[in-house]
Amino acid sequence: MRELARTVAALAAALSSATLLLSACHDKNTRVPFVLPVTPTSIVSGNTVVFYTVAARRGTPVIVSFGYSTDGGLTFNPATPAAGTPPASLIPANPAGAPSFFYWDSFKDLGPGFHRNVILAPTGGGVQALTLPFVADETDSFALPRGAQGMARANVLALPLPDDSVYIVGGTQAGAPVGFGEVYDPVSDDVFTAPTGGLSLVRSGFAGALLSSGRVLTAGGADSNGNPLGTAEYFSKVSGLTRPVPSGLVVPRLDPALAPAPGGGAIVAGGLAQGGVPTPSIELYDPGAGQDGGFAVVLTSTLAAVRLPTATALADGRVLFAGGADANGNAVSTAFLVDSVARTVVPTVTNLSFARVGHRATRLSNGKVLLSGGESVLGNAGSALATCEVFDPATLAFTLTGTMNHARAFHGQDLAGGRVLAVGGQGSDPLTASTGESFSQELALWFPTQFPTVSSRTDGQVVVT
Repeated sequence: MRELARTVAALAAALSSATLLLSACHDKNTRVPFVLPVTPTSIVSGNTVVFYTVAARRGTPVIVSFGYSTDGGLTFNPATPAAGTPPASLIPANPAGAPSFFYWDSFKDLGPGFHRNVILAPTGGGVQALTLPFVADETDSFALPRGAQGMARANVLALPLPDDSVYIVGGTQAGAPVGFGEVYDPVSDDVFTAPTGGLSLVRSGFAGALLSSGRVLTAGGADSNGNPLGTAEYFSKVSGLTRPVPSGLVVPRLDPALAPAPGGGAIVAGGLAQGGVPTPSIELYDPGAGQDGGFAVVLTSTLAAVRLPTATALADGRVLFAGGADANGNAVSTAFLVDSVARTVVPTVTNLSFARVGHRATRLSNGKVLLSGGESVLGNAGSALATCEVFDPATLAFTLTGTMNHARAFHGQDLAGGRVLAVGGQGSDPLTASTGESFSQELALWFPTQFPTVSSRTDGQVVVT
């Protein structure tokens, strides 16, 4: 608030000084109208407010619009006004200078990224002044792909590949599962149908992860009748093929969690087995077990008998499983670590501060894990949480951190540019599905981000490049 107050005071002083300057310099020989903009005093983002004053002869109102330049003022393009504001303003004539302001949609004109040497110029006739160069930071803004946006669907699995493209597979349309696979290419900013990717067996409620080998492994799920499946397969962008893992999972399961393990393997835990009973079995995928690898049950723990836990690979190769729901859909607060090398299950020192299911977990650049949102009761959007907590692998404990601006569950979340981005999801607020926010690790606070106007997707999946 103090920083905002100082900024407003500085802008007010600048406007006052500009008005005095115009008043002092104005005479019958001065070329008017004269528009004097005030250079933004800090890095701008999203909708940018530009203050300016206009001097004009009495009885001569002035129409003012703006242009922007990113090449040092050599060329200017029309500046897009923020939604809901007019493209140009009609300013009453005032020889002493009339103050006004322009709302600029800087993200729409500049696009995502960090833009230096931005200049704004008014277009109101007469003699105009330019702003000094300033910086626009649109790194926390979102944009739709310039090309095709792919198949419309919910509850998809979207995973980054080693070449920075993103593999998108599965999901539902009108409540029915689909097995279609697509790849988003950040170079062309387009979405393409995966050559022969996708699910060989259409199913919902499966888990997936990118392995150290560059393959995307998917496992588990349920058929159209809700029966748990043991199907497992992997997709390789290099070969363009989806290949089955022989025999699949040992224990068929719906809504399991899966994370990469050292040596190109993976750990699978949790999920509902036949009869809707959570399974305590923990399976290891060994890529060296035959041509396409294989699964084996390596551990059993009652801690693993949950549905929809999160699974996060830590820097030392262990996997953190946290939260989830019991057989009745009530969220749990338990968490545990699996060491695939030592074949051990170790409970965390403290439980989660809040029981949660449908939450998201992201490993931070410092090695800790941020857990956000979720629901207290599975399927009850009114029980969505805004609380967040951080797991420290050194102490095996959870501590509360900054709260999100919107309570959300089943949202999209990933680490980008040092910040964690959370978008969409479901909650009691109907705006949740069309909002986004970013978490600052340094400040432990969440900040709203610019979000494109799209049809609300309750699964909150997003591609961040």
